[in-house]
Amino acid sequence: MSTRSIGRRHRRATPQPETEQDSLRRQLAAAGGAAVQAFVRGSLPRVLRTVRPGGLSLHPSAAPELHEAAWQISNCVGQLQHAARQDLLASLEPLLGILDAQRRMIAQQQLSLTDPEKLDSAMGLDHANAMAHHGVLRALVLAGGAWPARRRRPVTLVEVARGAQCAIADFQRVEVAGDSALQVHGWVVEPLMTALAELLDNGVRACAEGEEPVHLHVGNSADGGALVSVTDAGVGMDDLALAQATALVEGRLHPASDAIPGPGTVRPAPRQPFPRIGLRTVALAATALGLHVYLRSAPGGGTRATVLLPGHLLVLPDDAPPAPAAFSPTSESLEETV
Repeated sequence: MSTRSIGRRHRRATPQPETEQDSLRRQLAAAGGAAVQAFVRGSLPRVLRTVRPGGLSLHPSAAPELHEAAWQISNCVGQLQHAARQDLLASLEPLLGILDAQRRMIAQQQLSLTDPEKLDSAMGLDHANAMAHHGVLRALVLAGGAWPARRRRPVTLVEVARGAQCAIADFQRVEVAGDSALQVHGWVVEPLMTALAELLDNGVRACAEGEEPVHLHVGNSADGGALVSVTDAGVGMDDLALAQATALVEGRLHPASDAIPGPGTVRPAPRQPFPRIGLRTVALAATALGLHVYLRSAPGGGTRATVLLPGHLLVLPDDAPPAPAAFSPTSESLEETV
């Protein structure tokens, strides 16, 4: 090897001093790392507290980078929730079919039973099935599923009310009264019965410490529709709780609007965990049918929920089929006759 080649290798191995450009690049990298760390520790938690799927709630004056981050996170959360809803719907829809088949089987067994004890046992199974059916249907529509429309024949509002009564635990404390001639179309039954069951359940829970009944009354409205009122003598609601409940049944309150408290705040545990879910279900039924739900309440004065049904949901007497000779107050009495 020549002396010239050895010198050339030596020159290549000699480290060059850091140039001004290299120094600037290193400083920018360090500054970028510090900015990312500051964002993750400072701004990102604030963005996460405000992100909602399908919408942003950042103040317009927030930095464009925060809006971009919020949009990206919102989009990701929306995709994940959509995938989770699809999985949930795929699991719930077959279960609803199983419960329908079980209900028909129990009804057939009841027709052949003569022993009082066995009949009571079958009726208990029918009641348990009705509550399970209601719970699965509520989960289905809360997850974004469609309301089932398996009934084609008209059903009286009193029958719908008694079907809702059968779907709650303390059904014995519900008293149903009113105009037994009012009928609704078959496709109205499932959403309306589910909404009334939620209102009845809320009423029973509101006066759980006593034995006061919850009254459901069916009547005509002045504009050619129908009114269904659910009245309890429970603890009632103050102005704030009533405003929140009204916003829920009208669909104006996002279900996650208060899911994440702000920094430094303490939110007390809810006194009753179920009404929020129930009122959201009522709102979905109201949207599907065009119902109007009004709430009136006062602390210690109970609560009244009034459901206004527009006239197009009702069946005119001339179009209605003959009423059955007898009515059995079980959920199976609402089973469709094709």
